[in-house]
Formats: sequence, structure tokens, C-alpha cells
Amino acid sequence: MPPAHDLSAHSSPLRAGRSPAAAGTTPAAAQRGATLARQQYWLVSAVVLLCLLVALVVQQWAARAALVQQLGQQNRASAQWLALALNTEAGRDPAQREALLGAHVASARLHRLELRDAEGRTRWAQRAEVAPVWAPAAYAELLALTDLSATAPLRNAAGEAAGSVLVEAQGGDAVDVLWQGLLQSVIALGLVGLAVLVGAAWGVRSLRRLLADAVAQADAFCDGRYTRVAPPSLPELQPLAASMNLLGERVQALFDTQAAELEQLRRHAHLDSLTGLPLRRFFVARLEQALGDETAPAELGLLLLRVRDLTGMNRRVGHAQADQVLQAIARILQSYPQRADGCFAGRLNGSDFALVLPVGGVADETAQSLVRGLRLPLVTLDAAAAVAIGAVELGGGRTLPQALALADEALGQAEAMRPYSAVTLADAGAAVALGAAGWQQRLSQALEQGRVALAEFPVCTADGRVLHLDCPMRVQLEAGGAFEPALRWLAQAQRARLSAAVDERAIELALQAIENDGRARCINLSAQSLGVSDFMAAVSRRLEAAPQAATRLWIDLPEALALDRPALVQEASRRWRPLGVYLGLEHAGEGLARIHRLTELGLDCVRIDARFVRGLAAADASDDARRYLRGLVQLVQSVGISIAAEGVNDDDDLQLLWSLGFDAATGPAVTRAAINADAEVSEPAPLQPISAKCSG
Repeated sequence: MPPAHDLSAHSSPLRAGRSPAAAGTTPAAAQRGATLARQQYWLVSAVVLLCLLVALVVQQWAARAALVQQLGQQNRASAQWLALALNTEAGRDPAQREALLGAHVASARLHRLELRDAEGRTRWAQRAEVAPVWAPAAYAELLALTDLSATAPLRNAAGEAAGSVLVEAQGGDAVDVLWQGLLQSVIALGLVGLAVLVGAAWGVRSLRRLLADAVAQADAFCDGRYTRVAPPSLPELQPLAASMNLLGERVQALFDTQAAELEQLRRHAHLDSLTGLPLRRFFVARLEQALGDETAPAELGLLLLRVRDLTGMNRRVGHAQADQVLQAIARILQSYPQRADGCFAGRLNGSDFALVLPVGGVADETAQSLVRGLRLPLVTLDAAAAVAIGAVELGGGRTLPQALALADEALGQAEAMRPYSAVTLADAGAAVALGAAGWQQRLSQALEQGRVALAEFPVCTADGRVLHLDCPMRVQLEAGGAFEPALRWLAQAQRARLSAAVDERAIELALQAIENDGRARCINLSAQSLGVSDFMAAVSRRLEAAPQAATRLWIDLPEALALDRPALVQEASRRWRPLGVYLGLEHAGEGLARIHRLTELGLDCVRIDARFVRGLAAADASDDARRYLRGLVQLVQSVGISIAAEGVNDDDDLQLLWSLGFDAATGPAVTRAAINADAEVSEPAPLQPISAKCSG
């Protein structure tokens, strides 16, 4: 048997790696994306910075070379001009020569001017220092604009060499020019680099988004959701996306095929092959659940229908014609569940059928309508055909044997009468009707005055660990009275459109209880509540106000909602699972294999309805029923969703469920197992949690 998953410790198969679409990219994917982005940013920044530095160095040395060449030419021209001036008659006069040289030093902003004789000795020299105005000293030293002097020969009147003149221009102005050029280059290249970084950031962001889509798709595969992504614009990633999409399609096709096979197995295991109605074991299990379930109606009607003298009919008209009679009865009975939620029919044996009505007060009317509706089609097939119907109005507190005995008594009376007769018996234990207005008033007052509470029943693994506590709502209809289970008031709350208010109150109580003791709890919501426009937003606000408690809250939704309105389940998952809430389907099993895209609903757990698990270990139990459950376990767990069983009464059934691979179970057998494992644990009061062994 595979190891049980401690869902309350956040270790469910799906919880470990789930990434709901609404939640966006998973933290791990976001971390990987951020790391990739940082690496790319650092790489691009380093390359851009290196390019800028190289460009600046090359530009500065090129500018320096040009400036050195320009200063050299200027010095040579200045030296030649001075030589020409000094070679004239006026230039040979000492006074005029000195005035000429001084004026030239000032006008040409020379750094050094020297006159040398024929032997190279300095006869006259003048120096001037002009430091850079803008450029830093370190920058001037780095450029080292020195030794740029130029000389020109001097001649006497006879044309003989008389010495030379040396000219060296100032370098400070040139350094300032270079410094200003450097600043302008830094600004220009910085803008270019910034533009490159912006472009690179956009490219990295696009790449990151493409990679994030690929990672999100891979995470979704691990999460059991086979999503498709659009082909990325990057050619290198297109084959990967195509392969992932193809893999998803193939896995989804395999899932759909397995689901279809399971649906066929379910029909074979639970439905009569001739009429399509549920078989006796399945019908009786559902009736027992309806009589004692928390969500069952307080009053209901039970009808037993018997084809009189089926053996004689087979002799009169043959088996084929007799089968048509049975099929005609089944078609008429099946029309009731199709029109009324909670109504169900079944074939108990060869000649007996049954119909359960989800409301009280209509059993007699339905029985009379049936005998009238059956007469014409049956007489057409067999003129001697006849049926008898026994009906009973059942109140709260009736057990399965009691209900069947009352209906059988009514059926016996009907058989003693003429063909096509119906007899209805009233249950002495039926509750007095309050009326719609009375129920609405009592429920509204109970909610306003806080006369509500949560019961607590453990959902445990095979080793006794508690995954969470199931917490059905109890309502005190009368001040000071008993807290009534849902079977007494839920149907009336739905008729009064109070389901949303009841469910909001249940969530509030569960969050408060979690904050008090830290134990995970589960509440179930009705389909009617999720259909209210602002219900999901109101629940989201409550969850956001209690973020720690929300991570230990389970919310169960009905399987019928996922089957009929899967978009509502997806929206609930999109809103609540990012807040830490676990989401499950309750009362599942009948339509689970027919839910389209079950893997995309964002579920953590599926809870199989009690009628599928009761009586599995009995000697007369169908092997097909066991195979169906084993297939459900494999189907659900293969996509990372945990599976639990509801309402397990029998200890042998419980052990068989563990052997089939169920992750968890709840019901009287689970409670007994926990109590037997610890002698100090006593039976819990209706509103008290299980302690000791099942202590979470």
C-alpha cells in the first residue's frame, strides 16, 4: 500500500508542487527567472561597461595624439617665425630682440622660450606655467603632454650659423580641451550604453517571459495540469514548446481514455444492464446515506414498485416483451431524477423497483401519478400486466431497515388490491412542517444571534494521523434547544436563499477555531453559495484577514458543481488556493470520470461518496465495484490529487480501502479505529473534537 500523505502538514502530492494558473509562476520558477535575469543583466552590463571603457581609452589616446601633433606643428611654426624675425636687422638689436621675445611669449602662451648660441649654450630663456583649469592634476599627469618643443636655426648677417631658438607651447589649455572632450564622450557613450542596457533588458525580459512560460508549463505537468502554451517567438524555444504541448495532449488523451474506461466500469458495477437503474446494493447504500447524512433532507418519500406476476408475464409474452415492460418502467422512473435534484431510483431485484423523493409530502401524489402513467404503456405490451406501489412519508431518525419495512408494508397492502393500485403510509415519526416563512425566520434569527456551531469529526490516514477535522454546521433553531444537524435545515436554507450566509458563517467559525488551536479544519460549501455574485469575494476577504489560519483550511465543493459548472470551481481555486486554502470535491464518484478537464480544476483532494465504499468487503459485493474504486484511486493519484473515502461504517470496508490505496477516510469506522488504538480516548460529544490518537 502506498504511504499515506499527511495533507495537514502540507505534504499532499499536489500541494508539494502546485501552481494554479491564477497564482501565476511558482516561487521556484520566479527564483529561477530572477537568477537568469540577474545573470543576463550583469553580463550585459559588464560587456557594455568594458566597451565604454575601451572606447573612452581609444578616443582619449587618439585625441592626445592629434593634439600632440597639432602642438608640434604650432611649435615648429612659432620657432620658424621667431627665427625669421630674429635674423633681421631689428632682431639682432639686443633691446628690440628682448622685447620681441617677451611679446611673443605672452601672445603665444608659450611654456618655454630659449635662445642658444652656436655651441648650444643658453643665452636667453623665459618660462611660464599655465596649469589646467578644469582637468584634474592626475588626468594631466596621465596624459603627459611634455617635450613638445621645436627649434629653428639663427644666422648672422653673413649668413653663418649663429645659434638656435627653442619654442615650447603651453599644455594646460590642451589638457582642458581633452578633459572637456572626455566628459562629452562619457555623456554620449553613457547614453548609448544606457540605450543598449534598456534594449538588453527588454530582450532579457522577453526571454525571461518565454522561459517562465516553459517553466510554468513544466510545473503544471508536475501539478497534473496538462496546459498548452502558444509557440514562443524565439526559434530556439519553439521545438521545446511543441514537444511539451504534444506531451500534454498525449497525457490528457491517456487520462481521458482511462476516465472513459472507468465510467464504463462504474456503469457495469453499479447499474442494471437491462434498465440502466442502480442495482440494489448501490441503491440501498444511497438510501442509507440519505437517511443519516448531514446534508440529507429532514423528510423524504420512499416508493416501492413491484411488477405483479413477472414469471407469468414471461410465459405470456416472452422474455423480450417482458424486458420491454421493465425498460418502460425504468424510463418513467428515471424521468424523476432528471427533473428533481436529490431524487434517485433503483432496481432492487427482478420485479421490484424503488424511488426516493427528496422532499416530504409528495409521496402519495407521486405514487398515484406513477400508476396512471404506467397503465397505458404496460397494457400495450402485455394486457395482463399490473403493478403495485407502496409509498411512505419518512421523517427524521428512521433507519434503513425501518424505512424499508414501512414501504414494504404499504406495498403489501397495494398488492392485495386491484391491479395498478398505490397505498401511501404516513410515518408517525415525521416532523411537523414549519412552512417556508417559518424556516426562513428561524434560520435568520439563528445566524443573527450566533446560535451556530461546528461539529468536528476526524479525517485520518491508515496510521491514525489526522489530516483535518470535518466540520459540518449545526444550527440551534430554538434558543436553548439542541444544535440541529444539516439534515434538519439545509434544504430549507437553500429554499430561503440563505446558503451563502450559512457558508460564510461556517468559514468564519472554522478560521476562528484554527487560530485557537492550530488544527486543520474542513468545511463544505453548497453550489448555491458559489453561484452568488459576491460570495467568492467575501470569502477571499475573510481568508486574507486570517492568512495563517487560511493555510490550514480545507474547503469542499460538491462533485455536481464540478460536473455542471466547472468554471466556478476553477474560479474558486484561482482565488483561494494562492491564499493557502486546500480545495476538494466531496460526495464524488458518480460523475468523477465524466468531469471535463478534471486536472485543470486545481484540486487537492477528492472524497469518494459513502455509497461507493459501503459494503465493499461483504461476501456478495461485486468485484467490479472494487475494480472501479481501484481505478479511481489510480486515476486521481496519477495527477497528484489525494483521495479519501466518506462515511466508512464497517471495519472490514476500511481495511479494504487502505489496501486499495486510499490516502484517508472518515466515518464511524475511522473513529472506532482511533479510539481502539488509545484506551484513554472516549466517544466524543457531538460538538467536541476527537483527541488523543486523532489529535492532528
